[in-house]
Amino acid sequence: MEGKLKEIEIIQSAEQIYRTSTVDNVWKKAKDYGIKLLEGELIENDSPAAGESRLAPGVYEAITNRIFAKKELWIEDLRASSALLLFLGKEEKGNKTPLYIDVNGNTVVRKASLIGYPLAKQYQLGWGRWYYVDLPLSYLREGKNEIVFRTPSKEPSWYILVANDEEYYKGTIEDVKPPNTSAKSKDGGKTWNYDRLGSEDAFDGEYIVRIYLKKFRRKGSITSSIIDVGSAPEGSIVKHRVDVKEITITLDLDLPPKTYATLEVRTGKTPFYDEASWSRWIELGSGEKKVYKLDGEMLNRYLQWKVTLTTDDPLTTPTLKSIKIRSKVIQYDWPEGFLKVVDYKNPELKRSSWNFDYEKWDHPRLQELRRKFKLDSVVEGCKTEFEKILRLLNWAYRIPIGEVCYYPWDALRMLKLEYDSKGEIKLNVYDQRRRDKMCLFPAIVFMQACLSFGIQARHININSEGLSGHEVVEVWSNDYEKWIYMDPTRDFYYYDKNTGIPLNALEIHNILVERLKEVEDWRRPFYFTHDISELTKNLPIGVREGENRFPVTEYALKSQFLIFQHLRIIPRNNFLSRHRPLPVNQGDVVWCWDGYLNWADEKTPPLPHFSKHTNRPQDMYWSINQVSFVLEMEEEPGSIRVYLETITPDFSGFLVNIDGSGWAEKDKTFIWRLHEGINHMAVRSETTSGLKNPVSWIKIVYHK
Repeated sequence: MEGKLKEIEIIQSAEQIYRTSTVDNVWKKAKDYGIKLLEGELIENDSPAAGESRLAPGVYEAITNRIFAKKELWIEDLRASSALLLFLGKEEKGNKTPLYIDVNGNTVVRKASLIGYPLAKQYQLGWGRWYYVDLPLSYLREGKNEIVFRTPSKEPSWYILVANDEEYYKGTIEDVKPPNTSAKSKDGGKTWNYDRLGSEDAFDGEYIVRIYLKKFRRKGSITSSIIDVGSAPEGSIVKHRVDVKEITITLDLDLPPKTYATLEVRTGKTPFYDEASWSRWIELGSGEKKVYKLDGEMLNRYLQWKVTLTTDDPLTTPTLKSIKIRSKVIQYDWPEGFLKVVDYKNPELKRSSWNFDYEKWDHPRLQELRRKFKLDSVVEGCKTEFEKILRLLNWAYRIPIGEVCYYPWDALRMLKLEYDSKGEIKLNVYDQRRRDKMCLFPAIVFMQACLSFGIQARHININSEGLSGHEVVEVWSNDYEKWIYMDPTRDFYYYDKNTGIPLNALEIHNILVERLKEVEDWRRPFYFTHDISELTKNLPIGVREGENRFPVTEYALKSQFLIFQHLRIIPRNNFLSRHRPLPVNQGDVVWCWDGYLNWADEKTPPLPHFSKHTNRPQDMYWSINQVSFVLEMEEEPGSIRVYLETITPDFSGFLVNIDGSGWAEKDKTFIWRLHEGINHMAVRSETTSGLKNPVSWIKIVYHK
């Protein structure tokens, strides 16, 4: 059969690339014309133990005119446009005494918040908070930097939190020794003790003090999704057969002096990477606006590219503006007969740039939790998975929690198993909507209860400056095919008033920030500068009350809605298989561990005391349990080659149902032979836990 020569052009804008690729150490704001290197270097060594330890008393160092605190931090490369000193501390209520900070012998004065930053009322609450102090770059040096905190007052007015070295192992997976770079003086700086810190000299540790340098990171990369060079993006879902004759790639970049960009490409015969049918990565070169031509064994239908951006000058970044891919192919029509796609559901798989480690549903501790607390009886009679999730939510809300356990995160260690006179497991009855215990613990219980059934759930933290925060859970719902915010502390969730579809934390966050007049800033948090009644007026959000005599809607749409400014996740839920890394005493103090993935956007800039941020929804809200398919015409009339792909934890295989004949296991690629008339194919992924995952499908009419 003769084919026709086709020329295909695919132009990927920076916005499209940023949305569909996976990225590392690069960033693009909404108004940026291209993708740049990520900005910001965090210098710290306290994070593994950062938190409010309970192993020793006096975790806050009280600073006076005799008691000084010293922190040593190492800077490799001082080239930056500005610097910030960051520390976790607090002030006495009503404090008017300044804090003196000596940086390598140069003094910076941090005024009392009441005097210097009257709108920053979060510092007047007496809680531990992050403080930010501008530093002249001239005060810093490459190598060791000494930072000394002191005040002119005999009585304590400023405090700095100390991370306890005994907990250092908890926050890192690596077996490393604490750095021993913090010291205390009790004689006005004449002598220093590196071993006995805190207000009672009770333990060794590190002051939670960090430096942020505004500079571009040295290297970052963008890896594209897999691209079909054999058909236009708007082409039919059933792809024509093609022979690829030519591929050219044009990069459009800005490359200031001392910046570089490298292009790598790999190609293959299948729409997903497979070592047997794909080439290795080939480096094609670099340039500001060059055309690269593929030939020989690289002329395959499916292509993936990777651009690495590098700078030797941290004040300057290369920028990727667009990529154009042009191909010439011989395209072959359908061998004979008539084929038309009637309808289909074929979701785009959203991929995160960050790896997430999933707990196995059959982990012995999860199954002991399920058996010991009779969770199968809890969900008995549920007709849908979502109903099962709600039963588990209510159970986690009502089950008694005894002695709390911050490490490890293991529900069995904290739950109380008691029976009533009828032999039934006791459940709590409350005289208010909020259950007892700090919110972290019912969140862990609910998360692991869901995981015991193979239902994926992850911990998420929300907070706003000037307010407290909250530890909650997001569950992947197969019924709604999305992550959903669930609150086991008060037994509710939010939903869209127009559609009734439950919401996730980012969707609620977006509603909040759309109402803010300006970018959030610690100097003037929105909570102290906005009319709160206007912010919470006529929200397009509903609240699921459930069967509870104490209503929650007013609280959820006023107080709790206001703490959705910042979101962060721990990129794993396998806390039983691997106890660490974990934050020290999560939720006891403002969040300071640097293992979170944090959300940022135009109204919520990256927080300088953290190093890991994203402004791409798919990085925190990737898709799981869905199946995406690719269909290619075969040479044999009426035959279609099917390729299946999924992101499914506990994956055991693909199930396919042809024309309602029943579900049967299939490989990730197979031939679908059409019959005359209406043809229907449904596909889903199967898990070892037996979940009924979402169905993707297509209906095709075929005539010979």
